Amino acid sequence: MERYKHNAFYTFGELVQGFYREEPFLVSLPINQTVTVTFIKKEIGPLIIPKEKEKVATLVAQWERQAGQKVVGELRFQSSLPAAKGFASSSADLVATLRCLSEAYACNIPEEDIAQLLCRVEPTDPIFIDEFVLFQQTTGKIIRRLGKTLPFTIIGIDDGGTVDTNAYHRLMCEKRHHHAKEMEELFHLIQKGITEQNIPIIFEATRKSASLNQMFLPKKHFLFFYELAIMYDVGLVIAHSGSLIGLLIRSNDPRIKEVVTMIEKSIRQKVLYFTLPQIYEK
Repeated sequence: MERYKHNAFYTFGELVQGFYREEPFLVSLPINQTVTVTFIKKEIGPLIIPKEKEKVATLVAQWERQAGQKVVGELRFQSSLPAAKGFASSSADLVATLRCLSEAYACNIPEEDIAQLLCRVEPTDPIFIDEFVLFQQTTGKIIRRLGKTLPFTIIGIDDGGTVDTNAYHRLMCEKRHHHAKEMEELFHLIQKGITEQNIPIIFEATRKSASLNQMFLPKKHFLFFYELAIMYDVGLVIAHSGSLIGLLIRSNDPRIKEVVTMIEKSIRQKVLYFTLPQIYEK
């Protein structure tokens, strides 16, 4: 038996998300936490996948048809963060699985085909790409590569509950026309902020995106975090289809401890603390 092990990054929701000219878009916010998938390859027998990993089973079937290979063995998952919160746990499972299969069967699929494979399973995050991209999460189209950015730290909380990604996306599709102008502004603002390395513009874009999302999936602690973001002039990041909310702040900002203390005293729950993966930093 041969073993293949690969990781994929989780995200803390997205920097921005919305619609532009009737098409959905997002820019994911990867964090330095991963899922680990181990594939134990065998010559004969069935493919064993944990019962709860239905999306992985769907992906494998799609991959077999595209690659012309039969997958035999066992897939094991080691998760460090919970599902259905906005950490892109499903996307991370799928990407790490694809990496295992690609190595095990010596079948390298082009980036564009990977994106389409993932989107056949569910709206996905572009965590298989090692830079920020403006991405259509339902088709897998890479609208524009934005490059790297500066080191950021995310300080936030789980606002509670779980969210169905597909149900959220249907809701956005129904109501998007009411906020088309604001979403178009977001589309251009985040591109300008990242490509020009303009941190104030990045922060502004995240605050606007989080504010818009209150119309679709309200966060109960939104006002508290929004006021902090304005007070400290930092970003406000959320899981648009999840329960995460937090501040985006430069990692060398001397006020980080002060901000953490304020959140702990006011919210009285565990503070989540993440940094970006180094490959996403300039």
